[in-house]
Amino acid sequence: MGIIFHQTGVNLVRFISGCASELSAVILPTKRAVREFIGFRQGTSAAPDLFTYEEFFNSLPDTGEYIAAEKFIKNLFLREAVSNIKDSEKIMKNDFEYIKDITMLESFIDDLGSFYREVAAGQVDFDRLKRFSVYTEYYNHISILEEIWKRYIELLHQNGFTDIAMLKAAGDIKKITKYNDIYLAASGFLTDFETGAIKKLSDMCSFHIVAEKSRIPKKMEMILKRVVPELKSVAVAEDKVHANIEVKRFSTKSAMAGWIIRTVRYEYYHNAVPLNNIRVVLPDESMADMLRVFDREMFNFANGFRLDESVYYSYIKALYDLNENRTADLYGSVYLIKLLNHPFSNSRTGRALLSKIYKDGMPAFSISDQDLKALSLNRFSRIYHSELITLQNVAKELLEILRERSKEYEKHNPPVDYRKAAETLFDELERLSILNEKFVALKSSGANILRYILKRLKSIRFPDAGIGRVKVIGMLEARLLEQDVVIIPSLNDGILPKQIKKELFLNSVIRKECGLPVTTDREELQQYYFRSIIRSSKTAYLAYLEGDGLSMSKFLSDIIQTYDLKVETDNMMINYVTGKDRIVAKQLKAPADKIEKNDLIMEKLRTMKFSAYAIDSYRKCPYQFYLRYIKGIPKKSSFDDYPFELGNIVHSALAELYKDGKTINNETVLRKRFSAIFGRIKDENKIIGCDPSYRIKADYFLYKIENSDFFHNEASCAADKIIAEPEFSSSIDAGSAGEVKFIGRADRINLYRDHFEIIDYKTGNIGRYSAAGKNYSVQLPVYGFVMRNRYALECSGLFYYDLNNFKKIDFGNANAAWTTSELIEQVMKEIKTVIEEIFDRSRPFAKIERHCAFCDYRAVCRKYAD
Repeated sequence: MGIIFHQTGVNLVRFISGCASELSAVILPTKRAVREFIGFRQGTSAAPDLFTYEEFFNSLPDTGEYIAAEKFIKNLFLREAVSNIKDSEKIMKNDFEYIKDITMLESFIDDLGSFYREVAAGQVDFDRLKRFSVYTEYYNHISILEEIWKRYIELLHQNGFTDIAMLKAAGDIKKITKYNDIYLAASGFLTDFETGAIKKLSDMCSFHIVAEKSRIPKKMEMILKRVVPELKSVAVAEDKVHANIEVKRFSTKSAMAGWIIRTVRYEYYHNAVPLNNIRVVLPDESMADMLRVFDREMFNFANGFRLDESVYYSYIKALYDLNENRTADLYGSVYLIKLLNHPFSNSRTGRALLSKIYKDGMPAFSISDQDLKALSLNRFSRIYHSELITLQNVAKELLEILRERSKEYEKHNPPVDYRKAAETLFDELERLSILNEKFVALKSSGANILRYILKRLKSIRFPDAGIGRVKVIGMLEARLLEQDVVIIPSLNDGILPKQIKKELFLNSVIRKECGLPVTTDREELQQYYFRSIIRSSKTAYLAYLEGDGLSMSKFLSDIIQTYDLKVETDNMMINYVTGKDRIVAKQLKAPADKIEKNDLIMEKLRTMKFSAYAIDSYRKCPYQFYLRYIKGIPKKSSFDDYPFELGNIVHSALAELYKDGKTINNETVLRKRFSAIFGRIKDENKIIGCDPSYRIKADYFLYKIENSDFFHNEASCAADKIIAEPEFSSSIDAGSAGEVKFIGRADRINLYRDHFEIIDYKTGNIGRYSAAGKNYSVQLPVYGFVMRNRYALECSGLFYYDLNNFKKIDFGNANAAWTTSELIEQVMKEIKTVIEEIFDRSRPFAKIERHCAFCDYRAVCRKYAD
């Protein structure tokens, strides 16, 4: 047996692929590394046998008559063992009630199982643990843990199972005569069980541990010396990174997601790097959810999709929420609205119930038993309100409810994502429903068990069935892989190194004495993985978030200092609707409260096309105008801005409704056409589509507008023509500033023979828009002025349409003494004054702190200056 060191910069998997023969076994840390090996050996007829660490070492012990139990089964027996030991509550975080809460108990069982696996893998027995004295009750607690362990083993054996972790490496290991050589890629810590197994295997064949010739963690070096006693020291070559490295900092996750997509495109289009040679490695896996919103086609997500994103999970949650929040006035509840709006409820019965819920804002009906049955409400409520019920029975009921309710939906919605989610969820519920009552004696209330099932399902992922060629993977999965380009975002402390969960039962002193990894060992290993990923790449793009208490990862800081790298701030955003890049300025140098107008700024102003929004921005704060229109810095990302997205959908639907300019005087036709258009645009919207709660809100808006007077009023419109979203570009005389170009787009113009009126749709707060307010917008008067010249007609009215309350509001309602034409003239005079001030070189762009609390630039304005 020996250790083979290979040169830094040569991929470990590629190196082994050149050594292994047909009579070899190769052991790699992950399934992705196995696939990488297969890629290197394509076209070779004689291939070695390939294993992951877990597959190989779990196959070694001779378990005799017993079957090796999977984690799911082991946790069930461990739960039963805990319930058998009367003193077990002493080692829990709370009193004995803790064991009766199935949700809390499951979390404790997971922690307990991890403790036993680590102690067993490290070959640490309980007698050794009892020798320490950490606190008064320590000896008793370890004794209870030992008692639970013994009971657990008894239960396993009684039912024909065993736990691989309990077997000693010195025990029976199957005789291996099939291989001449075994190659193990050293990546991470080997347990005592694994090192013992390796020593025994080295007597049966040539066993080779292959390690990278670079700086490796001290704990890893110590383990290698234990495996190969003749190894005096690990030869270390210069730990040099050969990749081209670029480091960026961001203030938002959405900006970082946009950068990832732009970087992939740049490498693909400009550097001709194949997409399958670009990898995105995520220390923070929640970043994958952000990437999915922006681009689902480009990426393939190795960690899959969360089950709680599926329509199947959301139906259980909708039923649960309704019962959890049930009041005497159940039928006026927003939770019932959500349930009836769910795709599984979208049957004839569901639509009929929804249409009858409100009359004049009040509940107007009661649900019959037949209705309850049709929606599975009565069946679900029965298990929810059960005082004592088994996990199996609840799982069986849920399985039947979901299968019954999803039949119609699945006929018309065949996307692979949904099918995979259904398969995963149904499989999990089936596993729970066939548990052996003999060792799952725990019963609880229906609500308690449902909470546990929802929590369990929420943690499950189902495979990504997409065709994206850019792999998105986690840090552990990226080990030993080779790529041309690697992109690693979210390099912040607390994420890398990952914040270590507090160890259960054993402190760091005991762990060190027993040879178990401590926090510093794990952090050193994470740093080793991080540097190895960069070393195995030709180009590495690294990024971190700043602000809100976030700090750069110390691993990244070390890389920056070692290689004297420059950090750049990137504020470029990506348009998540179209996927096209928006050009945005880089971060500037120093904070300032006012900006003097230089030649470059004046030239920019002379070529600028103004809009009503630009005038409003300057009136609020000249500094805000400078940031947005001179420096081109985008306002705060609206990724989480649901009203903004809903407004886009409504505007698009109404524009399409009147795209031919004709009025529609049939209320039924109007309602039907709008509903169909709104539904299609909503389903295509990526932001609404990524969040079930947003979809429900959008559906609720549709329900409200369908049951309002909106379509009745629209059908009564006497306009000769409706012009939807007319755009304009016009010159306006701005006095001493000369003529300036104005551009804009109105939502709607109602055109009559001798006059016209302008309507602007609003889904947000309407109060601040009218001329009665101090901060009114100049938008409608500008549109009225330009369109008056275009049509050579008088403007008879400027209106906002409040789509929250479905009311038409006159812009000039506080100035009834003025005609609309007089109001337009008054506002245009103010606009000319504002433009003259903008072009006045002696007046700097000074900050006005009156509106800072609500400013879109609040988080960034002090970071920008010339």
